[in-house]
Amino acid sequence: MTIKLQIEEIRGLVDEANRLSRKGENEEALQLLRETWNELEYLNERKAELLRGLICHYRGRVLQRMGQYEEAVEELQEAAGYRKDNPIDYAYTMFQLFICKIYGKIPISDKETKETKMALLEAVVDNTASIQDIGNMMQNIGYIEQVKGSIEKAILFYEMSLRTPQSSVDEHGSTLTKARLAECYKRLAECYKEIGKNEIARAYAGAALSYFNISAEKEIKRK
Repeated sequence: MTIKLQIEEIRGLVDEANRLSRKGENEEALQLLRETWNELEYLNERKAELLRGLICHYRGRVLQRMGQYEEAVEELQEAAGYRKDNPIDYAYTMFQLFICKIYGKIPISDKETKETKMALLEAVVDNTASIQDIGNMMQNIGYIEQVKGSIEKAILFYEMSLRTPQSSVDEHGSTLTKARLAECYKRLAECYKEIGKNEIARAYAGAALSYFNISAEKEIKRK
């Protein structure tokens, strides 16, 4: 790899590593991230620190996909330390850390849950947050509430996420939200035996299934 890469080139390499990981080429992704890390010595400390947070975040995501949850948690915790001064990046890393622990069946304390929700809420009100960021943060808070059993709160945040303008553009994100809403309304129907909740659950589930079926058909045609 050439030396003295510019910041945007380094970010591009991190994106490429994430793309490789999504294709299942996780070892190649980790190798690329290791090589990219070595390029940071040519940057000033502040810029290098920001990119260290980015690289650690994606190393954590790759390791999570590989099922190496303990190692992924360590990387994400390191990323959070680097990203603490950037509310948006910090919130994404804190949520990824929460997700990683859920998938890895690693205990999450009430304090950790609170810190994660606070990070997400602080990102929502940050003046650098985009509409997409706000929608994502709302969806992420909804997921935390759902996992912790606060179903009605989860529904509130999921529906707030769907009301953001970005929801009409980000079809995949809004479909995921609808699928989770279907799960939440089904849970309420089971708890309270309300027929209306089941009907809402079916409507959200139908909307999500329709999108995923169309996406699958498009993917088959591309191949």
